Amino acid sequence: MAPLANSRAAMRQTGAITCLSSAQSGRELGQTGANHKAKAVPSPNKNLTRLVAAHARVGAGAPILVLAGREARGLGTAPSIGAQVKRLGRVSDGELKALYQGARAYVFPSLHEGFGIPPLEAMSLGVPVLAAPRAALPEILGAAPIWFDPLNVDDIAAALCRVVTLDPLARARMVHAGQARAALFSWDIAAARLSRLLGRVVRGQSGVSPRLHGRNVGNMRFLDVASRW
Repeated sequence: MAPLANSRAAMRQTGAITCLSSAQSGRELGQTGANHKAKAVPSPNKNLTRLVAAHARVGAGAPILVLAGREARGLGTAPSIGAQVKRLGRVSDGELKALYQGARAYVFPSLHEGFGIPPLEAMSLGVPVLAAPRAALPEILGAAPIWFDPLNVDDIAAALCRVVTLDPLARARMVHAGQARAALFSWDIAAARLSRLLGRVVRGQSGVSPRLHGRNVGNMRFLDVASRW
């Protein structure tokens, strides 16, 4: 496992592509801290084996791929793990923020997610995001990311190539779109939505959407994470 300082140095030179290999962010990070040793291993749902294979297909010119969080099942034996992939394990809140800010892009290849806090964190910090259009992610992230098929290694590789070859104007547009999307998940907006929802419940109005309720809860989860920065 590469020391975090070495990975930061490499990121300053090339601009790494960052990925979280488990629930590194959010309440779990705040409760356990960077030194927590989890007994469980992440689900293959995180899809890191395909991501690492796709990164290898990009070739020697690809930025370093930095994986932060718990080790993923099967990843340790992946034949394509090499010098261009850095596995950091758990990191502190400050280190996590530094990894986001130093990254050329953040990739979120999960096959299923209930909400999608990490890509919103990355967007809020001005990092272009690549993601799989699964479950709630298209609704949460909108048109801001570069989307790819998480089951197709070639498609993931193509998305990686696309993000590392963005010209400055295209990158700036993508950063702006991501920050604008992340800005929709604020304390004020979440509180206003929750207030309207509770008001309708108190008044006994029909048509209260469970989907809206879930979105409010999701907003609050993201805001609880973002407030630590």
